[in-house]
Amino acid sequence: MITAEAIMGMIDKKPVTVPHTMTIIDVIRIVVESKSGAVCVEKDGQIAGLWTERDLMRNVLIRDFDMHTARVGDFMMGEMNVIPHTACLEEIEDKFVGLHVRHLFVEKQGKIIGVISTRDTLAADLNIKSDEVRNLKSYVSFEYYENWRWKKP
Repeated sequence: MITAEAIMGMIDKKPVTVPHTMTIIDVIRIVVESKSGAVCVEKDGQIAGLWTERDLMRNVLIRDFDMHTARVGDFMMGEMNVIPHTACLEEIEDKFVGLHVRHLFVEKQGKIIGVISTRDTLAADLNIKSDEVRNLKSYVSFEYYENWRWKKP
């Protein structure tokens, strides 16, 4: 069984974190440089929320929104969708679908240890299925079919 923590280990990528006072334009630069779709927003040494490119799309429609002066802490998603580090792949996928989100915070011993995305779970699921197919192919080989006859005494 693969867990949220195991998926994070497969990713081997630390979440990008920015201070809540950073301007949106500066966050956009970081998102582009890191090739990430989301950043964790930190306030007082704690993760306070998540800001994604989806938030940018929603916020640019606000009258008088200025990404050069707007602070990410004012426009981030404050609701933190959290899963335990022990959550299995099916539970994680269920959360993504049920909550209509693309990122989930992973918690261990009351502390946020990272973020996983739908892409991360898709990659993990694909790896698992590839391993399963490889194992099944090893059971069924042409050698078996070629040597199926009884040997004559």
